[in-house]
Order: sequence, then C-alpha cells, then structure tokens
Amino acid sequence: GGGGAAAVALVDDERCHAMNQTMLWGGVVVMVVGVLMLCVSLFLRKRIELTAAMFKEACKGLQASPMLFVCAALVVVAWLAYNAHAVASLVYLYAVPRPSHGDGGAPPLAPSSSAAGVPLEQRFDDAARYLVLYQVFMALWCNALLSAVLQFTIAGAVGHWYFARDATAPQLGGPALVS
Repeated sequence: GGGGAAAVALVDDERCHAMNQTMLWGGVVVMVVGVLMLCVSLFLRKRIELTAAMFKEACKGLQASPMLFVCAALVVVAWLAYNAHAVASLVYLYAVPRPSHGDGGAPPLAPSSSAAGVPLEQRFDDAARYLVLYQVFMALWCNALLSAVLQFTIAGAVGHWYFARDATAPQLGGPALVS
C-alpha cells in the first residue's frame, strides 16, 4: 500500500514542479514584454503626443462636418450593393450550362440522362466561365474606386475645414458637400 502512494506523490511533485516552471517562465515573458512596452512608450512619447494631437484635430473636424458620416454611409451602401451584384454575377456566370447543338443553341432545361436513367455529367460553357476573370477584375477595380472616392471626400472635407476654419466669410454648404 505505501509504495503506490509514494509513486503517486512523486508524480504529483513532478507535475507541480513542471507547472511552477511554466508559471515562472510565463511571468518572465510577461515582465520582459512589459519592460519593452515601457521603453517604447518612453522613447516614443513625443510621437505618441503628436498622434494624440492629430486625433484631437480629426475629432474637431468630424464635429464640424458631421455630413462625412452620411457620405461614408452612402459609399458603404454602394460598396455593399456592388459586391452583392458581383457575387450574383459570378455565381451565374460560373453555372451557365453549355448550349446543346440539337435545339438551336438554347441551354438545356435539365441535364441529359443515359439509357440506364443515370444523369450524365452537366457540362458548363467555358467561354462564360472566362467572363468570371473579367468580373473579378471589375470587382477589384470598383472596390478600389469606391475606396478612393471615400478617401477623396474625407480628405477634401477635412482640408476644407482645416484651412477655412479661421475664415470670417460665411461658407455656402458644408465641407463634405463642397469636396
């Protein structure tokens, strides 16, 4: 009876020692990462202050021109609508069946079947599938265009606000509308 209890106690001691070593090294890693973060914060505090000042100015710009949120929402809606259209087009083009030669080129309504009643493999039109490459290129181009429109609108509105915020003349329209 006593030998089994000693073996269990030895296994438990080894497991406990392994867990202590793991916790010790985990603590060392956390401490090193913390010291590195402190050093980065100390060495880059001027840049961090500059970033905070830029965020503060950006928030002032957004408060002065809340129409930017509407412009951004319109671009996001256009982006979602175009991507829904692109995905539907890709699915359709990928699934266009090959026209059969016996019925004047019209696509078959159902796949042909063999004499044993087992459906044959559906054949798809390769030329229509090559249009998928064109659709992918157009999707990427339109996504980049919509992103550029949003960036241009935001840059124009913020630039207009930043350089005209001390002007005494009244402005016609908001910065988001004139950019």
